[in-house]
Amino acid sequence: MEITQKTIMMPMQALIKNTKWGNPKNYDITITRKGTGMQDTEYAVMPNPHAPIADDIAEAFLKQKINLNALYTGADPFAN
Repeated sequence: MEITQKTIMMPMQALIKNTKWGNPKNYDITITRKGTGMQDTEYAVMPNPHAPIADDIAEAFLKQKINLNALYTGADPFAN
């Protein structure tokens, strides 16, 4: 995951440091966006108890060809 917005990074770091939430592998995070432009965009970061992934979403994910190593070279991880 690559996040550049400080208004998302800072709340996520706070969750990770919080002993009640800790490692984000153990819970879900919902990020919502309000606004459309640079001046009026606001993000909200909300932790949620972990929920199972819906079957149709898991199936769509497994069909994707994603090369995460491409992120280290600046390439497109979704390119064929």
